[in-house]
Amino acid sequence: MSFDAVIAIPTYRRPQGLHRLLTSLQPSLDRYRVAVIVGDNACDAETAAIVAGFARRYPDIHYLPVHERGISQNRNALLAAYRMMPPAPWLAMLDDDLVAPPDWLEQMISVGRGCDADVVGGPYRIDADAPGVSRLVRNSILVNRPNHPTGPIDRFHAGGNMLLARRLLLAEPLLWFDTDLGKSGSEDMQFLDAAKSRGGRFAWSAQALCIEDFPADRGTAKYLFERYYSTGNAMAHIAVAQQGRVMVLALVSRRLLASLMRVAANLVRCNWDRAVQRVFDATWAVGGLGAALGLGRSERYQ
Repeated sequence: MSFDAVIAIPTYRRPQGLHRLLTSLQPSLDRYRVAVIVGDNACDAETAAIVAGFARRYPDIHYLPVHERGISQNRNALLAAYRMMPPAPWLAMLDDDLVAPPDWLEQMISVGRGCDADVVGGPYRIDADAPGVSRLVRNSILVNRPNHPTGPIDRFHAGGNMLLARRLLLAEPLLWFDTDLGKSGSEDMQFLDAAKSRGGRFAWSAQALCIEDFPADRGTAKYLFERYYSTGNAMAHIAVAQQGRVMVLALVSRRLLASLMRVAANLVRCNWDRAVQRVFDATWAVGGLGAALGLGRSERYQ
């Protein structure tokens, strides 16, 4: 049996979030011939039971235990499983803390076909009106992830909501997620940059907006600043490998100085929101500076 698409979901200790995501995907499962693979990096009985429950109605939902820890390792196991399945023209990847709109897959595939794209990205963010959304959260990436008009795009960098063409995933040499980034993150940026470097065509589906879960611990200053530091650190480690340590050191130092100057300017103007955003920029740059100086890699996924 062939499928219109395969949906791959890497998960780790989020059974309730996974249940919400699978529930939100039911309109797509009812409309299209879709297989779903849930890669469980915790190899957890509760997660397996949730997948089995949905599989009673949708037999092409499969549970895949992934014993080697790391988000890259989980994503790679899902890629390998997709490549061994009956041909499907698209592989979608969704983070396990998202809720998809009813027409999500329709929107993604429509843009992929219309733009003859190898990679389609879609937006995702938390609900800005959710309880506990403070000034810090409102000015963070949790609310302000990049969005773009629907259509061709040069590139994007986050893989929480994306669609990949089979021709891209079967082309030699095969694309994989960097396992060195399995515990630090930014493995999606590295993967997408690799796809771009071999001529992959990118597109964006603005209507395929997914809503991200917002547990209480994500609203804390500790979580947000650690996330910005870790992201800057991981992205700079990738850049060091590509551009060299001296170049990256100069870039992140310049960004840190500019961010601090903008923090000061916005405080003088009493523009508190802009000041918070620039503090986050500075935190990102501090993480990048750590990578450029050869300090240890920040590992967000333990």
